[in-house]
Amino acid sequence: MFKNWRLILGLALPSLISFASFTVTGTISLIMFDQLGFTVTAIVGVTNLVM
Repeated sequence: MFKNWRLILGLALPSLISFASFTVTGTISLIMFDQLGFTVTAIVGVTNLVM
């Protein structure tokens, strides 16, 4: 039974890491462009959602 869980975790882990890296990258982008104003921040936020 534990072999199945290890297989599932082995398949799921790269996907989880990928989604986490997208979230971190989007957050960093929002922090970097936050100083440029509301419009730029909104554009970056929507672009992060599309990606």
